Amino acid sequence: MKRHHLAVLFTGQGKLALTGFASSSRLYPYLADAFNEIDHVSRDRLGVTVSGLLTDGSSPQPGHREAISLAVFGASVAIYDFLIDCGVEPAVIIGQSFGEIAALVCAGVLTLQEGADVVCQRSIVLREQSPRSGSMAALSTDAPSTRGILRTAGTADATIAVENSTQETLIAGSTQSLNAVAVIARKRGVAFSALDSPYPLHCPTLMADAAAAFRARLSRLIPGRMQPAVYSPYLGRYFQDGDDLADLLACHLYRPLPFAGAIRRLREQGVKTFLECSVLSGFGHNLAATVPDGIVLHAGLMKQPIAEAAGSLSMIPTKLNNMERLCTPFRLETSPRAMTTNPCEL
Repeated sequence: MKRHHLAVLFTGQGKLALTGFASSSRLYPYLADAFNEIDHVSRDRLGVTVSGLLTDGSSPQPGHREAISLAVFGASVAIYDFLIDCGVEPAVIIGQSFGEIAALVCAGVLTLQEGADVVCQRSIVLREQSPRSGSMAALSTDAPSTRGILRTAGTADATIAVENSTQETLIAGSTQSLNAVAVIARKRGVAFSALDSPYPLHCPTLMADAAAAFRARLSRLIPGRMQPAVYSPYLGRYFQDGDDLADLLACHLYRPLPFAGAIRRLREQGVKTFLECSVLSGFGHNLAATVPDGIVLHAGLMKQPIAEAAGSLSMIPTKLNNMERLCTPFRLETSPRAMTTNPCEL
């Protein structure tokens, strides 16, 4: 695969898809190493361990958000390390919201333990500082139409949270505000889907205090040397030495995310293939809608058992057609509502 054509993407939204990872003899060592290292941090910070969630075949319960966050983070890093050892060479990596933490670890900006600590600190702040009433939802329309719906609803705090694509826009706000938006959206024939999120992430009016508390906890972070490059949707450019890492990570809680625009800019710069590196599924339709002339693959959802796929990939690591054969391509649905039901937003 030509390096300058490939971006690896870490998502923070989707449905958990953990099945099959524990049984992979090739991936198991990567998962075990990552989760054992994360355990040292999560045991101290949260009083929990997560190594059993994937390695013994069990899965976190939907309500165990802190464990889910650590599991998604750790598995994303493990899959990336596995692919790199198989010969995949990305030109750039990019994270969507929570996924940016894994992206920074995989680029060497943070160590795995530092990334795990960021995830734990984030969980603590969300638990202690977030508003008691608030959530997120997905509308099956673009940002301009969503703004019109919000204006008609006349809510005080509901706002666009993430611009995922022309087919999907996430909103955040108080429960009362989201209920009012749902009524207007459905009257206009726009699907409204509540997300599995107990927090109104990316909502400036409701999450500013939590973001400030999160930033204060990260003030001692010192970025490491970066390789490969990291494109930050929040910055609208590549992450650079000297950027305030704590400020960037705090953005995940309170700043709206123009994600689709970031993907379009990478495509304009010559990136053609977007490889999702995650155990979350259901986000690919947004990428396919944003870059219809690109190739969208998901490394976490192999067509073959991952043990077999790894053998083939390591034999021909630079052939794009091999990656297309091993990973699941996403085909854009024609339905106006091409989104998963109740995905989580971490």
